[in-house]
Amino acid sequence: MTKATWLIKKLARELKYLSLSELFGRQVMIHSVDTVEDNIRHALGDIVPEGCRLLTEPQLMKGMLAKYDFLDLTFSVPAYLLQSHYESGISLLKALYFIRDPSQEDIDELEYKELSEFLGDDPTFLAELAEDVSKNMTVCRMILNSSHPREWDKNNRRMAMTASLPSGYFPQIFVIGDACITNALSVWLHKHFYL
Repeated sequence: MTKATWLIKKLARELKYLSLSELFGRQVMIHSVDTVEDNIRHALGDIVPEGCRLLTEPQLMKGMLAKYDFLDLTFSVPAYLLQSHYESGISLLKALYFIRDPSQEDIDELEYKELSEFLGDDPTFLAELAEDVSKNMTVCRMILNSSHPREWDKNNRRMAMTASLPSGYFPQIFVIGDACITNALSVWLHKHFYL
């Protein structure tokens, strides 16, 4: 059995993923980078109850907002939130793009070879995903998109380089684009890829 096959079988058994699709489209008023955790807790107290904490660093949030105008957040949450109704298995790994169906491959053979040379033996990050699962954490992942996306002109590109936001950026309404509870921080490496 190859290492990739072993990792796929292990992850199919151990990775847990609970989509919070009922939150998609829900609005959250964010008043500042420093109040993100409190603002989310106020709007979504049933999902992010007291005792949870935001793991995403403020400086990283500022960079995301300046460069992409969205937030990719990670909260630690109690394990009981992921005890039932979660997805797992090969179909989940395919849905999250850790396994690709060769008939639906979106990159050609040359690109895959170049990617494999750049990333080594694990171009799909299966080993990183397995390492995350082994940490025995339960997290809530959430993507929030600005409800008033900025026009990307020269000034905004300059803001992205300095991770600064325009004055008057906050308060702002954000819309939940995706949310889940899972046992792997890196579960969205392929689904929501950005640099």
